[in-house]
Amino acid sequence: MRRAAILIGLLLGLSVPAVAEDAAPAPAPPPSADGTAAPAIRVGPRWVACTDEVQKFCAGTDRGQGWVKTCLKPHFKDLSDPCKAIIGPEGEKAE
Repeated sequence: MRRAAILIGLLLGLSVPAVAEDAAPAPAPPPSADGTAAPAIRVGPRWVACTDEVQKFCAGTDRGQGWVKTCLKPHFKDLSDPCKAIIGPEGEKAE
């Protein structure tokens, strides 16, 4: 009887579907100047202050380790102050 109870408990435990931790959908990207939806480029939490700049300057950039910083450095003078603060003073030297 005890074995049957354990077996039923295990079977019931395995039948519970997993819940996705990141179930919230990403927000829709803002429309571009011509009214069409711009493709969303997702950046990590560190780069949130540079989201607009990444959309503007890095749309065709290959993704990889350090791709955001590498893409934005040549545009340092055109970046917002919060984005410049994230890149740091070494971004000014890229100009």
